Amino acid sequence: MFHYAQEIFEGLKAYRWSDGSIALFRPEMNARRFNVSADRLCMPQIPEELFLQGIKELVQLEKDWVPSAEGTSLYIRPAMIAVEPVLGVHPSDHYYFFVILSPVGAYYASGFNPIKLLVEDRYVRATPGGTGEAKTGGNYASSLKAGLEAKKKGYEPGAVAGRR
Repeated sequence: MFHYAQEIFEGLKAYRWSDGSIALFRPEMNARRFNVSADRLCMPQIPEELFLQGIKELVQLEKDWVPSAEGTSLYIRPAMIAVEPVLGVHPSDHYYFFVILSPVGAYYASGFNPIKLLVEDRYVRATPGGTGEAKTGGNYASSLKAGLEAKKKGYEPGAVAGRR
């Protein structure tokens, strides 16, 4: 079922405080939004408490990956994909839920400095009745062309905002 793009993801971060402790930034909101995306794409929801407990245990297990330098964090990417081994346009009956971790710094190459942002209305990822609210790969893949065009015009790649 990969080719019907029934997949969702979230992105949250863990930060190391100066005393060495680790904090997650609003994981409850990520758990909630993950399930909103799951509902929109006809996928099973993950009980919020299970989602949160799993993330906390994984971060604790991999605590040495949480960087301590200013402006850094551990990026946490929970995801779910359809894996039913059949063809047919329908919601899958089988899914993989997994979490990827990676230490990260600033999102843009310029660090935490202001960036040039392009607002354009040719390539939109959200339309009434669409999937713009869902964190699904198709929404982000559809923004790649706009990002490349923004880069050609001197804007940061990926710094594109759409308007309807």
